Amino acid sequence: MLQFAFIFCICTSLILSCVSTNTEKINNNIFTKIPAYIVASKSQLLNSTRCREELQNLQTAVDHRMLWSLKVLDASGVFKPVSFLFGNNYWMGSRSQCLDMTSTVFSLLSQQPIFNSTLFRDLQKELPFQLNYFVAHFAHNSTLQYRVNYSIEDVITLGLCLPASCTTQELSFILNVIFNDKDILNDNFYFSDFQLIQVKNLKNDNNWLFTSTFYIFW
Repeated sequence: MLQFAFIFCICTSLILSCVSTNTEKINNNIFTKIPAYIVASKSQLLNSTRCREELQNLQTAVDHRMLWSLKVLDASGVFKPVSFLFGNNYWMGSRSQCLDMTSTVFSLLSQQPIFNSTLFRDLQKELPFQLNYFVAHFAHNSTLQYRVNYSIEDVITLGLCLPASCTTQELSFILNVIFNDKDILNDNFYFSDFQLIQVKNLKNDNNWLFTSTFYIFW
């Protein structure tokens, strides 16, 4: 009886170990499909810049499931293969959510929720760098997507919440390498290749106030 119980315990431990290992692999695999994480994982392509350091910081934080890093991924756009065939080429994420993470102003009427949030972590130290919202435009050549014959139907728009220290040139370099290596293709992604068009910085620095267009319409 004792021998049977011992064997049962050993088998149970082995099964639980296998389940835990497979679950961890699945969770890690989920992150490798998120564009913002893929960009962060390619930080070694850059020279020793602040952008490279902060991208590495982001990748490490995601690997350790730190809350602030998961919020960064949540604010970034993700692949939408379910609606891609019907023409959904806008994978935007949330610009407001991305920028709000760097804000220290709470819009809550009660102080109790703030107190509850700070009981177990220091919100001021959670996000170690400033964030910015970028948009990458790239073309795809999938022949499976529904067509309506307009000029930009082959252009995908992807929102990326990433360190504000990164420049559009640095992100363009990383994305070009990713597309060439096909790292971003999700299980061959409907037999499609991607070609980067441009990366835009959507930071609002109010420079448009000083343009001639503003003065004309003002």
